[in-house]
Amino acid sequence: MEPRSKEGKAFLRRLVEHFDKSCVRLAMDEPTVFIPLLSSPSLPSPKAMEDALKKDFSSSLAPLSDFVFGLLFALNALPFEEGNLLFRCLFLSKDDREFRDVYSHSGFYRLRAKAIRDFFAILPDFLRSLPSDSQ
Repeated sequence: MEPRSKEGKAFLRRLVEHFDKSCVRLAMDEPTVFIPLLSSPSLPSPKAMEDALKKDFSSSLAPLSDFVFGLLFALNALPFEEGNLLFRCLFLSKDDREFRDVYSHSGFYRLRAKAIRDFFAILPDFLRSLPSDSQ
């Protein structure tokens, strides 16, 4: 699937929506684990996620936590700037002004496009690792 195709854009939009809904549900049920993790100023580190994964989630929350943690680990597989940009601007829908202050206008969009291409390149591995009901 090509990131710039209609299918690619629709898939990314569904992925972001599912991430948002999963995070809201997890933050409501396990606020001590998920609120600090998702309110960090940058992409949570694998170490921080490993600590959160030690929590025993109920069977109803396990697929959601698998999805959220899997996505965060996939973003961590990207170079830091790319993963952080996608996490903050796309998945958390934060203002991208801080990135625009660092990069030129064209540099920001070039980095974002490269981050999305790289993310799509690792998506097959991420999707294979998910339980079938999260796909």
